[in-house]
Amino acid sequence: CEPIINGFITASNVSGSVIGISTAQDLVNLAALSKSNDFSGKTFVLTQDIDMSGISDWQMIGRDSYRFAGTFDGQNHTISGLTIEATADKGNSVGLFSMTSENSVIKNVELEQFTINVYEGIRSVAVGALVGIARGTINNVSVSNFTLNGANTQNAEYGGIVGQLDNGTVRNSYAHGSIKGNWNGYAGGIVGA
Repeated sequence: CEPIINGFITASNVSGSVIGISTAQDLVNLAALSKSNDFSGKTFVLTQDIDMSGISDWQMIGRDSYRFAGTFDGQNHTISGLTIEATADKGNSVGLFSMTSENSVIKNVELEQFTINVYEGIRSVAVGALVGIARGTINNVSVSNFTLNGANTQNAEYGGIVGQLDNGTVRNSYAHGSIKGNWNGYAGGIVGA
């Protein structure tokens, strides 16, 4: 088993293949680095529970040009208290992860007390607590006390775990929460569409 590289995630210490995540700032840094890296071949592991309630402007992991292609193993730890303001500048795919690729694996993680607020005027938006648009594999994920507040949006796909599942797989997972608002589109407890 390869040793886990622990410590603050920066561009210089994501060179190992297994990287430990232990703080909210590590997740913020991972999101920032994902704007130019898909992390193919990398494994990120949570080493403890993480409280995200102090993060005010979540930028999401994995974007269109660099869909997350690595493995994220929560090791049955919890990420809690994240609020995401889904404004037009965040794009059309919203969640802890924006987009994941067909090679991605997200597993063994619990999300608690997530709130996503979708603002009026956003078109064709996919929103899930874990991933906005997912390919690849999601396994053993739980979402509890999730609230999605949807405004007047067109072609929306709202799900408790995934907004849009695009040839991916969700196994052994559950979500408990509420999806509120007035929108035109699809909604589901696990997957929106």
